[in-house]
Amino acid sequence: MVTTLATLTLAEWTGILFDCVLFELSGKYASDNNECNIANISNALLIAWRIHERFPHLFTCPFDNSISKTDLILANIKQYINTTRRYTYSIFSRQLSVGTRLVPCRINKQGASIKEFVSLPVLSPLDTQVFLDRYAALVPSQYHDGFSILVLHLRDTWWKHKGSGGLNCFLSNGMEGVTKLSRRHNDKKRDRPTNTRFPPGELERLRLAARKLEFDAKEQQCQALVRLETFRDEQQEKRQQDTLRIRQERLEAERLEAERLEAERLEAERLEAERLEVERLELEQLETERMQRQRLSKERKKKEIKQTRELKRLQTLIKELEEKRPQDEDELLIIQEQLVAIRLEEQGILAENQEKKDRNQRVESIESYLKKLRASVECPYTKYKEANALRQMLQEKLRQYTNTSTITVHLFGSFESGLCCISSDADFTVNNFVQPFHGRNPIEELAKALRWAECQSVTTIANARVPIVKFTAQGFKCDMSMEQPMGVLNSKLISTYRRIDKRFLTLWFAIKRIASRHEILSGSDGYLSSYSLALMLIVFLQDVTSPAILSRLQQQHRSRIEQHNINDYNCSFDHDWRRYRASAQINTKRSAQLLIDFCQFYGYTFDYATQEVNPCLGVIKARSYEPPPRSEWDQRPKDWLLCVLDPFVVGRNVAGNCCSNNVAEIQQCFQAAFDALSAGDVRTAFKLKKPFKAPIN
Repeated sequence: MVTTLATLTLAEWTGILFDCVLFELSGKYASDNNECNIANISNALLIAWRIHERFPHLFTCPFDNSISKTDLILANIKQYINTTRRYTYSIFSRQLSVGTRLVPCRINKQGASIKEFVSLPVLSPLDTQVFLDRYAALVPSQYHDGFSILVLHLRDTWWKHKGSGGLNCFLSNGMEGVTKLSRRHNDKKRDRPTNTRFPPGELERLRLAARKLEFDAKEQQCQALVRLETFRDEQQEKRQQDTLRIRQERLEAERLEAERLEAERLEAERLEAERLEVERLELEQLETERMQRQRLSKERKKKEIKQTRELKRLQTLIKELEEKRPQDEDELLIIQEQLVAIRLEEQGILAENQEKKDRNQRVESIESYLKKLRASVECPYTKYKEANALRQMLQEKLRQYTNTSTITVHLFGSFESGLCCISSDADFTVNNFVQPFHGRNPIEELAKALRWAECQSVTTIANARVPIVKFTAQGFKCDMSMEQPMGVLNSKLISTYRRIDKRFLTLWFAIKRIASRHEILSGSDGYLSSYSLALMLIVFLQDVTSPAILSRLQQQHRSRIEQHNINDYNCSFDHDWRRYRASAQINTKRSAQLLIDFCQFYGYTFDYATQEVNPCLGVIKARSYEPPPRSEWDQRPKDWLLCVLDPFVVGRNVAGNCCSNNVAEIQQCFQAAFDALSAGDVRTAFKLKKPFKAPIN
């Protein structure tokens, strides 16, 4: 006889219930090696737990304790199957392990889900009899009726099939159960001799063989579990990486778009604020000029009244002296001398008045032309907005082309300094474009990128000192270079000076027109560049005019200056031009008179051979830098016939390429302009094709 256990532990009781469920599910299939979803096993055990919890009086429980729900959830069932059984005896001796395979998603054909299953074979009659004999021999009889009730309930309520088959019967407690699992049936079976069905010891041998199979499969089960977990971890990690990558790309795209929109908004607000500020300051300056004109007009009228009274007094004296009859010759001589002196004084006053009148007429005539000139060539505000919009578009296109967010495009030159006219080209510089194309010709890659951005007429000038790409876009003729931060800062410096006083721009257009008509404005041909001419005008308004119109922005107190270095050069200056607007208005000279003074200074006063124009210090002074060698092989110093220093790069002469004959032509140009303007000859000074007719006041 096989020894029956006296009682069961909770783990053993749960294990026998688990084996009974597997036995019943094995009877469901009609073919070998069918897959049973482990979720079905878990659900069956949970239903048994609910029955046991609801009707505890029908069951004999180990330690009078109910089944633990946490032991029956899906995660624990998988662990339970893939590890050694947690009870002493196992009556369902088949080897089990959890398998997985991908099942196509029914909704989304592109997706797939993981199915977890165990393969349950169809039990032969011998297998069925072995299970039932082991159940009768190993399970204590007081637990049989409870298992019989649970299995019948699962057949009727969950599986909807007969499971392993067999008849039902009423138990001693009045409940219905599966006959072959009941206590009465199995008590009779145990009382029968063991050799009626099995030879002596055969049941024990089968039990030990089943246990050996289970323990032998332990390592394979553990390996299968490791493979499953590794596969799950890899899939999970891949999904997480893909999700994280997509999320990062989306966030990066959203961040770049938000930065672009924010930059556009801030730039638009800045430009609008600057425009409103300039309009406000111009209105203030116009009001100040109006009041100054009224004051000067009153002073002029007072002076005219005084001179008129003086003339009347002199005329009265002349009349009195003429009517006076001298007594002798000496008195006659005295009267004649007095008359001559009075008439000379009268003529001097009249000549002075006439000279002032003529000078005022000349200044008014020149001033009228300068206003017309500025109105005809000045770039409208909308043009600046279009240029800035083009800059933002090019920056976005180049970032898309290189798939990097570090590329920046900046305006410089006349559009950044504010000295542009309607026909000016737009100059751009791009930063950080070289990095993505390391090892390839960056200027050709830039041209390729601009063609991709649908720019027209794209050509490269790769052999220049600063290689550029020329193209047209949105109605602009454009030049684009690489890595020119100094050019951007030079343009910002000139722009700051320009905003201090509105006469600056009027003077600039006039001086540029004179230089252009006299053919001395061409840096590539050995004459003045626009940059050199602008620096000459700035220093003239800083050092020559009295009182000074422009302050020295690079020489202000360090509390006003934000330190900024480029390639070890100090590029700091005060960007707040509003601080110097009031001091500029102290000088009340009109643009026409300042133009005459400029031409006089650079035509007759400035010593081209020994003096330098120093924008950093804001002075005209004796030369302080030696010219560099002509080349690496020729150590003789260069001939600096005109010295206009760069405001940031120490010792760099931006007019160093001017040759001797050209410098003489430059000086003669300003001399001729001064002579013509002093005579009121606008046509000769600006080389107009038609005579200029000044308005009649």
